[in-house]
Amino acid sequence: MSESQTDLDLQRQLQRIEEGIRSLGAPSRSGETKYLTLLLCKIKGSYYEMDEQARVQITSEHVASLRKFSREITHLVTTGFNGKYDQVLLVESDNLRTIYDAVEAFKLGQKGQHIEILDAVFGIKVENKSDFKMIGNR
Repeated sequence: MSESQTDLDLQRQLQRIEEGIRSLGAPSRSGETKYLTLLLCKIKGSYYEMDEQARVQITSEHVASLRKFSREITHLVTTGFNGKYDQVLLVESDNLRTIYDAVEAFKLGQKGQHIEILDAVFGIKVENKSDFKMIGNR
């Protein structure tokens, strides 16, 4: 499959997701919808098996590769009741393509090979709930 065909397929998938979101009653005015993705991650043991200098190098390269998405990405270092996740990555943008590109850069970055994405949550940030015409809110 050619790169242009893959890009076209991705655009179609993103368009279907956006249409589904609109069908739920998301505001349709431009710039009012913020899309969110939460990646629930666990750092693999291979990361901790490296010496400190190697971890610093990989982390520096990882951060540099994500710099272009610094406005969209928020890292949350977490703890919980069972320790299932130790990092949550929040990606927020006005468009789905930016979220897709940021997540791909995260997965393909130097540190990405040492991070397992256990789950992902996708949603819409609702600033004004009365503008969101979802069932049960009518």
